[in-house]
Amino acid sequence: MAGKELQYGPCGLFCGACGAEDCAGCREPPVDDTISNCKFKNCSRDKKIEFCCFCGEYPCKELLERMNDKLPYHLTQKPNLEYIKKNGKEKWLWVQRKEWTCKTCGARIKWYQKNCSCGQLLNAWDPLAIKILAYQFLLNSNTSKMLSFASWWIGL
Repeated sequence: MAGKELQYGPCGLFCGACGAEDCAGCREPPVDDTISNCKFKNCSRDKKIEFCCFCGEYPCKELLERMNDKLPYHLTQKPNLEYIKKNGKEKWLWVQRKEWTCKTCGARIKWYQKNCSCGQLLNAWDPLAIKILAYQFLLNSNTSKMLSFASWWIGL
C-alpha cells in the first residue's frame, strides 16, 4: 500500500483505505487544513500517545460525536480503537491490510469502492457486513465492554 507510510490516525481510522492519493495520512506531510487542525491528531501529539484509546479521557466528547456521525468509515473507529487496546497496533494493522486487500487479485481496496479493478464485487460498506464485524468483536470482549459496545451499535 504505497503512498501512506503511517497508515493510521490516532482516532482509529485506517488511512490505508483512504482514496486520497495526494495525502500520506495525518501523521505525514503534506497535510491540508482539515488535518492540520484535527483535534485528535494535535491532542495525541501533545499528550504523546499514539492512539486516542490510550488517553485517560477516552473516549472524549469530540471523539464520541465523530464515532456516531453515521459516516461509514467513522463507524470503524470504536471497534478499531478497542481492537488496538486489546491486541496492539501491529496486529490491528495486519488485520486492516488484509481486510482492505482484494481477495481475488491482491489490489488495495479503498473506502466506498464497490468493485475492484479486477472486476471483483466488494462489500466494504455493506451495513450487514459492518454489523457482522461488530458482532465478531463482541464475541471476543468481556461482558461490560459487550454491553456498552452493543448499546453503541444499536444506535446505528
